[in-house]
Amino acid sequence: MASVTSSATTREYYNSLCYKTEEWLQTPTNSFTRRDISRGLFLIREWSDIPNTTRVSSSNSIEEERAVQQTKILRHFMGVYVTAAITNMKHSPHHSIFFYQDEMIEMLNRCLHSWRNAAAPINTSVARKCSFTSKSSYTTDATDPPLESMRLMDLFQDANDLLCKNDGLRLRPSQKTFSMCMNVISLYPESSTACKDVATLLKRCQESGVQIDLQFYNVCLHTLAKCATYHREAPILAEKIFQEMAITHTPNTAVFVSLLHAWTNAITSKNGFIGNGGHSEWGMKRGCSGAMLTTPVVPPSPAERAEAILEQLIRDYPNLVKTICFNICIVAWGKQGYPEKAEKLFWRLQNYQEPKNAFNDDKSIRKNNVQPNAVSFNGAIKAWAKNGDGSKSLHKIHLLFEQMKRQGYEPTLETYASIMEAYGNAPESGEKVESVLDEFEAMYLRGDIVFAPSKICYLMAIRAWGRTQSASSHSLAAPDIQTKISGAEKAELLLQRMEEIYLQDGNRSDIKPCVIVYTAAISAWAKSDAACAPNRALALFRKMTRDCMYGASNIFPNVITLNALLEAFCKHERVEEAREIIEKWKGQVQPDTKSYQIILKGYAKSTALDAAENAHELIRELEHEYQDGANIRKMKPTVPMYSQLLVAWGNSSSNDAAYRAEEIFRQICRRDNVSIQPDATILNCALRAWSKSSEGGAAERA
Repeated sequence: MASVTSSATTREYYNSLCYKTEEWLQTPTNSFTRRDISRGLFLIREWSDIPNTTRVSSSNSIEEERAVQQTKILRHFMGVYVTAAITNMKHSPHHSIFFYQDEMIEMLNRCLHSWRNAAAPINTSVARKCSFTSKSSYTTDATDPPLESMRLMDLFQDANDLLCKNDGLRLRPSQKTFSMCMNVISLYPESSTACKDVATLLKRCQESGVQIDLQFYNVCLHTLAKCATYHREAPILAEKIFQEMAITHTPNTAVFVSLLHAWTNAITSKNGFIGNGGHSEWGMKRGCSGAMLTTPVVPPSPAERAEAILEQLIRDYPNLVKTICFNICIVAWGKQGYPEKAEKLFWRLQNYQEPKNAFNDDKSIRKNNVQPNAVSFNGAIKAWAKNGDGSKSLHKIHLLFEQMKRQGYEPTLETYASIMEAYGNAPESGEKVESVLDEFEAMYLRGDIVFAPSKICYLMAIRAWGRTQSASSHSLAAPDIQTKISGAEKAELLLQRMEEIYLQDGNRSDIKPCVIVYTAAISAWAKSDAACAPNRALALFRKMTRDCMYGASNIFPNVITLNALLEAFCKHERVEEAREIIEKWKGQVQPDTKSYQIILKGYAKSTALDAAENAHELIRELEHEYQDGANIRKMKPTVPMYSQLLVAWGNSSSNDAAYRAEEIFRQICRRDNVSIQPDATILNCALRAWSKSSEGGAAERA
């Protein structure tokens, strides 16, 4: 491609390339010439060379447009190839198209490379398999890189099977091709088929007859490590692949690092592993060239499994042990909620000495430089910050912090953030957390450290003030006189401070408040006992929507923000106003079940005479709108909602309150919908209504 000298020239070249591609795609499959084949190959290369700065008229980015166009070309080319295989192979085995197998693999690699660079939403509901039985399989409105990458691999697999069936001709991607497809999947680990795709690619690569090297296994395990956050089966599949690999290959450090990451990433509520403890003995059996991991009878927790892998690494491959292996396990114990075990592993790293055994008794083997680094200290400090208990946690963090400085490691942004988090976990901690933040800012301004406090540091201080009722303040006019200021007021002042720093310092654009920061400030007012709290929370909410009109789209309120605002009003018995807020904003911020549960809880706590009737009216509205299905809200009432309604009637001073509560309870019992069948909570609420009733025979009714 000729060099592009201007945006106009680039745009002109793009339009020309689109036209040539569309023209080539119109070429009938049965009339392809050698020239048409060469043009197709050239078009794919031209799309690879087009600059990323090119503006595209469609909604696609140039990266996505490139991938889509190359995929169209390759699909059409494959249609030609397969047609030729079916019609010409027996009559003309030396047909010219069969001399382009290497070029076709190159085309596939270029497509996969483009999909790797394309940014697109996930849509895994689309059918996965592409075969040659339907013409529609060659079309694509592609916006899903992992899906499209696997479709292309399916396309080549089907072509290879068809060609082998006819005359033994092979069309097999190389190991590089499988690796490139795996790299696409690794960028979209949340895809519902990610683990299945990794297993499929590995199996196909094995069946292709290619000699798989250690690097390819590393790519597989690295991809599964990223998938482990979203898929429970990822670390288990990673170990299975490790077992297969260990028969023919000697592991390297990268393999063990990926295994450790897989188990550490599995510690998340998304895949159900967190808190899934258990203890077992992990044995080993020897493979041809390395140790293999056995499957336990009782599965351990992810952190236990990670440390068991570390033990195996130390025992059988001491020359592969690196500091990063310890660091991953330290983080795992911290995420699992065991700071003592995280710290214990840290001190083991501090005193680590390479063991001597049959594998490393050779004096020529150089000892690894395995010792703590800043990441090790941060991992142990963060473990205590997230899971510690008050003074003990702070004491441990202080010791680790001092040790870190003694060993010559500069505290990082993460270090200070963890210290602030540790202080913030304690009640009434706003003043202490803000003092750490102030010290942090002062160090940055003096030039003692090169990094400034980040947005997360301010967020933690705002949240700490939200958990603090009040603080002492000195007036400028009368500095000797102390006055009380609410924690929510201090939280909002910090928010204003962030905005001022952002506006005054061009280097601090990262500190610009976002919706999470504003929501934290509104939540602070929701927890406040100050009479002005609802109005202050609403003022912040309105500011968010107003600023969005001027381009600050990153602060538009979400449902969490809305719920915090509702909490502020309901806490101060301004439930009707909270209900009006929902009605006013539901077209822009869609409320969820929690939103209505907050309102109903507000009615349950309200002393208003009509509170229970209003709560009942809201439930009836939700039921009607859900059954009707036409309203934008369409919110299905839940068991907790009905529980709050029963509590509202139980607290009501109405003469028939207990009868109304019992009537609602019996209606729920008669419902066919399983999701709102009564549970112990609903039964208790109905019983409570009778226990508070002054009606005669209340005990018998209960």
